[in-house]
Amino acid sequence: MRPLRSPILRRAAAGLAATTVAGALLLAGAGAAQAAPPAQTVFLDQSFGGASAGPDFLLPETPSGNVACLTAGIDRAASPIPGCGFANDPEGSGALRLTDTGGSQSGGVGSTVAVPTAQGLDVAFDSWQYGGSGADGLTFYLAATDPFDPHVPTRLGGVGGALGYSALPESGQEGLANAYLGVGLDWYGNFANPAFNGSSCEPVRGVGPNALTLRGPGNGSAGYCVLSSTQVDGLLRGSTGVRDEASRVPVEVAVNPSDAAISTASGLEVDAGSYVVVVQGIGDSAPTVARGALPSLLGSSTDPSWYDPTTGVPYKLTFGWTGGTGGATDYHEIANARATTLAGPAPVLAQTTSGSATVVPTRGSTVSVAASVSADGGAEGEPVVATLVFPEGLTPTLPTAATGWTCTVSGQTVTCTVVPSPEFAAGASLPVLTVPYTASADAAGVLTVLTTVSSTDSAAATSQLEVSAVREPTVVTSSSGRQTPGTTGLATVFTADLASAAATDPTPPLGTVEFVDSATEQLLCEADLVPAASGATSTATCTSDADPSTAVRVDYDQADAAHEPTRADLGSFVVVTTPVTLAAGAVVVDGDAQLSVTGLPADATGTVVFSTGATTLCTVTLPTVACIVPDLADGSYTVTVAYSGDAVYAAAEASTSFRIGTAAAPVPAPADPAAPAVPAATSAPVAAAPVADDEEARLAFTGSSLVAWTAGALGLALAAAGVVLVAARRRSRLTA
Repeated sequence: MRPLRSPILRRAAAGLAATTVAGALLLAGAGAAQAAPPAQTVFLDQSFGGASAGPDFLLPETPSGNVACLTAGIDRAASPIPGCGFANDPEGSGALRLTDTGGSQSGGVGSTVAVPTAQGLDVAFDSWQYGGSGADGLTFYLAATDPFDPHVPTRLGGVGGALGYSALPESGQEGLANAYLGVGLDWYGNFANPAFNGSSCEPVRGVGPNALTLRGPGNGSAGYCVLSSTQVDGLLRGSTGVRDEASRVPVEVAVNPSDAAISTASGLEVDAGSYVVVVQGIGDSAPTVARGALPSLLGSSTDPSWYDPTTGVPYKLTFGWTGGTGGATDYHEIANARATTLAGPAPVLAQTTSGSATVVPTRGSTVSVAASVSADGGAEGEPVVATLVFPEGLTPTLPTAATGWTCTVSGQTVTCTVVPSPEFAAGASLPVLTVPYTASADAAGVLTVLTTVSSTDSAAATSQLEVSAVREPTVVTSSSGRQTPGTTGLATVFTADLASAAATDPTPPLGTVEFVDSATEQLLCEADLVPAASGATSTATCTSDADPSTAVRVDYDQADAAHEPTRADLGSFVVVTTPVTLAAGAVVVDGDAQLSVTGLPADATGTVVFSTGATTLCTVTLPTVACIVPDLADGSYTVTVAYSGDAVYAAAEASTSFRIGTAAAPVPAPADPAAPAVPAATSAPVAAAPVADDEEARLAFTGSSLVAWTAGALGLALAAAGVVLVAARRRSRLTA
């Protein structure tokens, strides 16, 4: 059922509350006038003359389908009261039509205002019945409601003579929900028919057509007993076939639950604990008056918390209008409705609801209600109850510091009460109420918390707080693949760091991270996030076999409830290989540079580049590890040896220096036990005897080792080492 809004508060803010009721219906001679009444609280002041009557109404369900509409409106989809669908009346000249001239209808409108009865109630309106074959009639109703969580009845009564108020048991049609008092303007004369009684009713003889008939409390198929039936002096139905001034029938209904008589603004006296209904029929006639004691709900099926335990009078009432047609029909319409208190201004409660506009699933937040007693109403001497209804996805808990409030939690509803001592004066603020709650893991979208602040003698002040369940945004701050040679393949360790990007109170993301081949969508590996020791960052690490050329994506699709899923491409892919230590060698043989490298494992693959400065001297592919560079000009050289590396061994470099020319120091040949000793090198050149062309032995090199070779021995050694001969030629050169 729809929660009631509180136009009392809106009208108070607009300066309409606590104003003197104007004489909308002045019935001369209806009762003895007393002293001028005090200012009253206005609950409703609506002409129904336009295309819209505002938001404070509800169309209840009816057995026939509710046909109520505004005659000045053409929009049948308008809400809450649709237009009748044609330009029947100019704007400002229309009415609220309860039924048209269709047969077997019930239609009606309920005000979403909950009226506290402590200060009484005075309602006035104009009515019309015309244009059809003359049936059945219309009612003004009062219905009981929960004083702290008031609602409009969602179901009207039966069609035809039930006038949308009472039950029609023979047809299985129930009466108005939680009905309290039905004021029937019964042109056809069937509203008093026992066929429309619920159970436990004594038969009451009606007076026939053109009757003012009242029925009492009922719900479902029980009750709705006739209280009185009076012949109207004058007519209830116009004869012109149109809604005009000549066919207008004014009505006033006053309710006085107090223990003293009170006069209305129109001068109508209402006895203590009584109601009065006055109808001014068409024509030169006297007002028709119906009086009676207020019905008691004691012993009824109505919730006892809804009514005074001594009098049985409801603490609060809702009101509205219904109409009915049967085999005969009419237009049934009302306009110029006004409802006020009878005995002075009612307390007017106001409230604001506040709290964070967002909540993270699995996390907590609070809703605060700041209530006050408006200065535009009276003082509040009754306990004030705040009711907070949380939607699914938000679980409330008891307040830990609710100064002055006593609270209970039942499911999604929190009910808190504060007791005045002795009263809350007009304009006073009540203690702020703060209720904590937790968002569930599956909380999503916009969630609405409804709050109502009420008492038994004031209208409910309602508000709401919309809370969006929003996960923390998440980003991949870094990610990498680190490949290390394995015994059976390439072992790659994938690592991803994720962090919350929430502007306030970020938390470390949890859940599972997947590393995916983005080309094939194949899962390479996955791992759960592990939070860092501090901050809002978490890390996931897992191992897989992957080629460095693989395009890898980091997927955080399996996020925890508090964090948004995210994806990102892998930041880097690093191949980690076994380091090697190289040694470079250079041998000069008759002006040719014979270059080599040592230190590479036998199973190494790749290339070796020998260069000096920016000039590449030669390039070899393993297993070849040496090359010969001929015809170098005289001079000093520094050669860099660069190994390319492979999937197992890391790239490496080494360097050596040598000189070509006469300044090259002679290097002794390897020692031979059978040969004479060779002199040690000195700063002066040493003369050497000429040797045969195929036995040249004048060698010079520097680097990691120094050895004197014979040409033949060197050739054999270079051949064994896989030397690349860059340019082959034979030279004959003697040095002195």
